[in-house]
Amino acid sequence: MPIIKGSTPTIRIVLSTDEVAFADIDKVYLTFAQKDSVITGLNTTFDGDDGVVDGNTITYSRKLTQSETLNLKEDVDLDCQVDVLTTGADRKVSKVFSFGVCKTLRNTTLPPV
Repeated sequence: MPIIKGSTPTIRIVLSTDEVAFADIDKVYLTFAQKDSVITGLNTTFDGDDGVVDGNTITYSRKLTQSETLNLKEDVDLDCQVDVLTTGADRKVSKVFSFGVCKTLRNTTLPPV
C-alpha cells in the first residue's frame, strides 16, 4: 500500500516468537531510506519491551506525522529495514521492504479539529 504525502500512516513491524523470543530482544531498529539515502529523522529505535505480545507475535509500531510524509520525495519508494539486536548480541536483519510514495494536492499540514 502506498504512502500518500501528508498522511499519517502507521508502520507495524510484526516479529514471530518462532524467530526470536520476546525476552531475548534488546533493541529493534527501523531504518528508512529513499534512493539509498538514509532518512535520519524517520529512523526509530525501540527497546525490546516496547513491543506488544499477542500469542506468537510481537508488534512494534511507528506512526509517521504529516510533516514527515510531506518531506518524502514523491514517486520514489520509501525503503524500510528492521534490525533486531538480542541480549546475546546476535543481530537479525530483515529484507528491505518498500512503500510507494504518492503526491498530494494539498502539500501542507492540516491543523487538528
